Amino acid sequence: MKILMAINPYISDKPEVIHRCENSLNQDEIYTVSVLTDDYVPRTAGWHMLSRTARNYGHDKELPMLKNIMSSLKDYNFEYYGYSNCDIIFKPGLADKIESLAVKGYNSFIFAREDISDTWEGVKPYFGRDAFIIHKSLLPLFSSMPDFIVGEPFWDLYVYDLLLKNSNMYDDRIFPTMTQHVFHENSWNDPKNFGYKWNKLRYDNVVSLSDHRSLLQIMKEVDFRTPEIEYDYDRELHLYNPCHLGDCILQVHVMRKMIQLNPGILIHFYAEPAYHQEIEKHIGVFHPLIVLHNLCEAPSIAFNTWIGTDRFYYEDKERNKYNEVYVRFFDKLCKKLSIKNPINSYVAMLFDNEEILRNNKMSAIYDILFINSSPKSGQFMYEREFDEMVINLSKNKTVITTKKLLNLPCTTDCNLSLLDIGNISLYAKRIIAIHTAPIHATFNIWNQRRDVTWSVFDKMNGFTYNNRIKRYLTIKDFYADRWVV
Repeated sequence: MKILMAINPYISDKPEVIHRCENSLNQDEIYTVSVLTDDYVPRTAGWHMLSRTARNYGHDKELPMLKNIMSSLKDYNFEYYGYSNCDIIFKPGLADKIESLAVKGYNSFIFAREDISDTWEGVKPYFGRDAFIIHKSLLPLFSSMPDFIVGEPFWDLYVYDLLLKNSNMYDDRIFPTMTQHVFHENSWNDPKNFGYKWNKLRYDNVVSLSDHRSLLQIMKEVDFRTPEIEYDYDRELHLYNPCHLGDCILQVHVMRKMIQLNPGILIHFYAEPAYHQEIEKHIGVFHPLIVLHNLCEAPSIAFNTWIGTDRFYYEDKERNKYNEVYVRFFDKLCKKLSIKNPINSYVAMLFDNEEILRNNKMSAIYDILFINSSPKSGQFMYEREFDEMVINLSKNKTVITTKKLLNLPCTTDCNLSLLDIGNISLYAKRIIAIHTAPIHATFNIWNQRRDVTWSVFDKMNGFTYNNRIKRYLTIKDFYADRWVV
């Protein structure tokens, strides 16, 4: 199988981005053709200077027309053809993935993306589609398409609609996706811009309003899909945690990553039955490979995954940096288990469960998420003053709590899970929390890049995921701190 990818290399002020994109396509069976210039192309089948660009029609930039790009590809003899914007990075194994899907009957492939940036940790899902690949038999579909300018809105919606209706399309909407986008601020999504108006006029002429709404709904489901997992295994591990829910969900978070990095293992996890219902939600689609048992059933060969095992936590000199201690602990545990360690930095401890992105039953957006559940391990002595603080702040802010207080909205009103609480945190302006189980789902890859702040009450530990987390020992300290205003 050979794939020819057309690349639009137009980023005049960021040639390093073009390098990253085209270098990512330096893979077996992948060839590139530049549609404006042969600069920067690592393994090229050639280059094609287009006869017409958006500048011919009045645009101030030399952006190519998608119809012209696809027409130019017929000059090359490949089984598959594709197009990508110049700020899209492809992960390794692209040709293998296309080949495995083609065997299942797919003949077109369109890619959602993850936003990445040097200015934040982790990745963020994005609903747009900036790259696609088609079998050669579908190339004639593009001969009668309108003249869309790439690098402007609406062309990707049109292509999605075209392939959805005229091919057996595979939408790579599973997070994490095969492609990443080098994030930049929107400079094009302005209805006053020439390219926006040009593309929208042509889009509205061929895609009905009802179809447009359906497309948006389908494309936004990118985060609701579950990863494909290989369920075969040839080794079984037995792990147990005798402690409380917060510890258990952190363990399951790591187990999911263990399985992804170490194919062929099945994990038996033993925990208190009272926590099973919540733990099952965190296991999610990994259920066939993470089997939950009652704590009392743990065999003698099981490994204790509590962070205090063998006094590890107590003898760590920087144990007050809670998430960083876990990184060192899991490194030691994985060596005991003779498996690769997926937790190589505190970033890997951030929750990335796709369920966090699903809407929960409480669709309102709150100024403050209060995690006021009582801790089970002595992190903070729950005081009457904490309730008073919640009530006082609720007088001029919209708030939601995790333990019922008066008539204030509470996550228990709808029996929300910890992952649902993680979803609420994505839209809260502030998170004020006692260090207890629900806080962990708020430390996720999506909140990591937002400007949300955390005020955490904990007499023993602090969190160092970012500089927007402030630790308090008492309610008095909280009120005295101007940082909270």
